[in-house]
Amino acid sequence: MTRASTMMSLLVVAGFGCRGSRGPDHSTGVGNPGNMTVELGPTTDLVLDTTEWSVSRVAVRLCDDVEVIVESSDAPFSVDGAVSIELPGIGGSSMVCGLRVDGGQPLVVEGEGAGGGVFDAALAVGPIEVDFAVPLAIDSETRLELILGAEGWLDAAWLGLDPAAPVTIDVDHPQHDAIVDRLSTASVSDRQTGEVLATTEDVAAVPLSLHVTVGYGGWMMGSFDDGRTWSQLRAPDDDAPSSHLYGVAAAPGTAESPVLVAVGGEEEGLVVVSTDGSTFEARSIATFGLRDVVWDAGQFIAVGRDGRVATSTDGDDWALLDPLGDCHFSSVAAKAGVVVAVGTEDGTSGCVWRSEDLAQSFEVLAALSTPGLRVTMDADDLVVIGEDGKLNHMPTGGSSWSTLVVDDPYLHDVVLRDGWVKVLGDDGVYYVEDWATVVPGETAGFVRWVPTLDDRDLLAVTEDGEVYRSPRADATALADWADHGDVGRSELGQPLTDVVRWIR
Repeated sequence: MTRASTMMSLLVVAGFGCRGSRGPDHSTGVGNPGNMTVELGPTTDLVLDTTEWSVSRVAVRLCDDVEVIVESSDAPFSVDGAVSIELPGIGGSSMVCGLRVDGGQPLVVEGEGAGGGVFDAALAVGPIEVDFAVPLAIDSETRLELILGAEGWLDAAWLGLDPAAPVTIDVDHPQHDAIVDRLSTASVSDRQTGEVLATTEDVAAVPLSLHVTVGYGGWMMGSFDDGRTWSQLRAPDDDAPSSHLYGVAAAPGTAESPVLVAVGGEEEGLVVVSTDGSTFEARSIATFGLRDVVWDAGQFIAVGRDGRVATSTDGDDWALLDPLGDCHFSSVAAKAGVVVAVGTEDGTSGCVWRSEDLAQSFEVLAALSTPGLRVTMDADDLVVIGEDGKLNHMPTGGSSWSTLVVDDPYLHDVVLRDGWVKVLGDDGVYYVEDWATVVPGETAGFVRWVPTLDDRDLLAVTEDGEVYRSPRADATALADWADHGDVGRSELGQPLTDVVRWIR
């Protein structure tokens, strides 16, 4: 989706006094022109070689709702402060309450990362409206500087720059609109004195939406372009089980605070938390190793060995429930406050526990004949994959299982999608629609499902980090899949274990 416009409501900084008017003339015509330069805000770890834009016109909005139009050339110019836009002088007692800048051609930005790799972007920046809370007079002495984008509006860490291939961002790129949103902050300064006259309230560079993988050694990789390119977010540790991460979940930007939580550990629960995707805090909680985590109904729910369940609203403070029997949990799913955790008991049978009160209390569900490996659920169905190719199903809120056996030695992941149950196994991808017929398809060794950033399709990731885009029509040949990108393994050869979409 191409953004139609970018609106910026500006709050004048306290202590700014308005300039005096030039005289008794109340006309709104163009008088002695003042100059306004337009610049882009500072980026992070990037060198910008090209910053070209064209401005079709600038409208100066007077406080009596009269607009004075400044026509401008559509010829591109460099947004680096070298070229000024001529603003009209406003005579008499008329005051300016806002500016409107209409872009012509897309904003073109090209550059390279400090650590290597080049990129180019063509951003469809729409009309920019700057509203002043306190009127401003423009006269022959006025020299303004309009800076678009808070510091760090474009960050090398989020571009995933690859020295071997350029990164291109256009209107079809999954993060195009998010980058334009990051430009929706601005400040207006007096170019002669440097005094900030107006600025957006609570200016902050919001991190972009991305995919995050976690793995052995606690390493993390991130991609903001649907898995095409990846950059390391957290360096790997040694191969000790205490540092392994097995599950990851994210609170979306609609939550009070967008937080990423990864869990793992062995003799203690390991929790790694991030609020920005670039800095991470690791902490231990007083429970055995955690194996999976999910976000639902305003909280994280993590499960692990020896029946352990922990909950947290922010990833920092965790409440521990009494152990749920001897179930070694491996997976947890939640939907609208209903939580289901699955695992193994005595190494031979599968145990399933369900909560209908936001993980405050749990009840035992009917056991499975083999260990439960992964669980997924929606409003209608609860599905658990188990050993020996067993696909177990019950209606959400039910109490008994029906089982379908898939001819595969090991099942890795399952998702409910588009009316299908989609299963990733050692030997294939399996589609089940009516709980009776299994349609097999080819695999490249997929172990995890994850939605694309726009949630239109699914990505499948192999243990070695190869990323494929699933065909929308559930084609069964591997040739129908799009080879999308490659996370790889860590520098120590460690594999990934889980992947999540973090929508900001």
